[in-house]
Amino acid sequence: MESEDKFDMLLRMLEEFERRREEADQRRRADFQSLKAAVESWMLEIQKTAEDLQISVGDMQSKEFERRREEAYQRRRADFQSLKAAVESWMPEIQKTAEDLQISVGDMQSKVTPTT
Repeated sequence: MESEDKFDMLLRMLEEFERRREEADQRRRADFQSLKAAVESWMLEIQKTAEDLQISVGDMQSKEFERRREEAYQRRRADFQSLKAAVESWMPEIQKTAEDLQISVGDMQSKVTPTT
């Protein structure tokens, strides 16, 4: 009988080990399912954050482009104002030179035109 008792005890031990293994497998599956659900919920959040960042970067690029365009416009405007001021400062001299030329041409014409 002793061998039967040992055999029964071994069977009970095997059954207990099998039951524990199945419980551990079930816990592990539940843990993996929980982890999967957590990761999936994070993925939606991460995806939304990535989209928001992409929009923000696009907005920043637009603002930077606009800022640079405005700076270039202001530089061109300043260059134009500077050129305009230079031309305006030359105008009196140009007008004087033009008047002098008209007088000179008039004098030449009066000298060249024969009087009858």
